[in-house]
Amino acid sequence: MDKNRVAPCEKRAFRMELKTKLKCMIAASAFFASAIFAAPLSLAAEALSLVPGGEVVGIDVRSDGVIVTELTDVETASGPISPAKDAGILPGDVIVRIGTEEINCGCDLMRALEGCAGSTTVQVERCGSIKQFSITPCISSDGRKTIGVWVRDGLSGIGTITFFNPEDGSYGALGHEICDVDTQILFPLENGNIMTADLTETVKATGAAPGQLHGVFSESGVIGDVKANTGAGIFGTISDASAFGGTEALPVAGEDEVHPGGAVILSTVDGGGVKEYEINITRVLMGAEHGSRNLMFSVTDEALLEKTGGIVQGMSGSPVIQDGRIVGAVTHVLMNNPAKGYGIFIGNMLDSIENAA
Repeated sequence: MDKNRVAPCEKRAFRMELKTKLKCMIAASAFFASAIFAAPLSLAAEALSLVPGGEVVGIDVRSDGVIVTELTDVETASGPISPAKDAGILPGDVIVRIGTEEINCGCDLMRALEGCAGSTTVQVERCGSIKQFSITPCISSDGRKTIGVWVRDGLSGIGTITFFNPEDGSYGALGHEICDVDTQILFPLENGNIMTADLTETVKATGAAPGQLHGVFSESGVIGDVKANTGAGIFGTISDASAFGGTEALPVAGEDEVHPGGAVILSTVDGGGVKEYEINITRVLMGAEHGSRNLMFSVTDEALLEKTGGIVQGMSGSPVIQDGRIVGAVTHVLMNNPAKGYGIFIGNMLDSIENAA
């Protein structure tokens, strides 16, 4: 294994294939990352103070349309066929309309197909453009109309809050985007919620496999919404500020204030709640080519190394504090050395909120 291979600190929770989405589950986080731009800290952010996070939350998001995760052959009376594949549909396409029916979820897709009488038009979003195909649904061996696709209309998992702004109730989490695991496209967010979560297990990282946090959450514990899914994290508004324990706000650091040396991260890795763990920032990387890997660091805290082996999946978004300022968030871990990882500048996360707005 490449010693420099990195992985986002999150993992897919489950795959939805036209089934009812679970509302209460035990899972590692559902989210993967890709590179982002590295924008300078905005002038508005330079004087900003935020409440640092570290709390683990459940994250449940629903897509704008349904994502085609896989094409499949359908067993029919005349043999196996795949209408979607034959028409030109590809994994990663987002189905947004069938005929005159708008498609927002898997149930919409099934209902629209059942209503088809012969050929119909299927509109998909692909790489930011709308494409239209003519497809004739077939009848499967169990009597259902289908076009031969597995789809996903939602993801659920756990992740870590980076910051909370008591002035307007906004928050940021993860430090990287939610991607569809099978197709690696940016998850096309329609809406979502964050919920209180309880950790049930911490799987320690080894050089051969990443560790992970397992937890349980329920819709009854909703504390906020998810309004944006960006390359620098997810963002929304908190409706229940009591979930953040009244931690004191800290000033935000600009990129030029971050330096190699001692720092801490705030994380939840057991039932004891948010705790402070020591790290050492080894490099500060400027420039857009570094994406969400602006900080390189090593975990030096013996308690965290003993508990988790270092950075594990589910810790993405853990705030990084240096010299009394919020400087960034944990995003990636080295695959074969979980004591080392990467983080994103807090300024990139804040600028991403402005861009999304």
